[in-house]
Order: sequence, then C-alpha cells, then structure tokens
Amino acid sequence: MDNAASLDVATYMRDLGRAARAASRALAQASTATKNQALRAMAAEIRARSAQLAEANNADVAHAKASGADAAFVDRLTLASKS
Repeated sequence: MDNAASLDVATYMRDLGRAARAASRALAQASTATKNQALRAMAAEIRARSAQLAEANNADVAHAKASGADAAFVDRLTLASKS
C-alpha cells in the first residue's frame, strides 16, 4: 500500500472513531424507548436489505477463498440465514 492510500485509510479510521465516540455519548443519554426504537429500525432495514447483504457476503467469501484465506476465517466470514 502506498503512503497516500495508507494516509487515506488512517484518516478514514480516525474520523470513524471520532464519529463513533460522539454517537456513543448520544446513545448513553438516550432513553430505553428511543434505543429500542432505533434497534427495531435497524432490524427492519437489515431484513429489507437481506438479499443485498447476502450478495455482498457471497462476494466477500469468494474473494477470501480466492485469496487463500484459511477455512476458519472463511467460516467466520460466511453469513448463514436464520431458519
């Protein structure tokens, strides 16, 4: 990875960490009802996008296998639908 690419990753991760820290402060002050509402909304979005998530996961698994990732990693990476 060249220096510019690693700087971009470092910047992205720093910014992501700062955003997560700010979100955690807001979440800590939210009521239980608000947290439950947010969890229900996230669950609904995951269900609505399950086909897209499965497609992306299949691509990730295929890439991991093609890159020679070990079987344990591929197993942890693989999403399984709930029956």
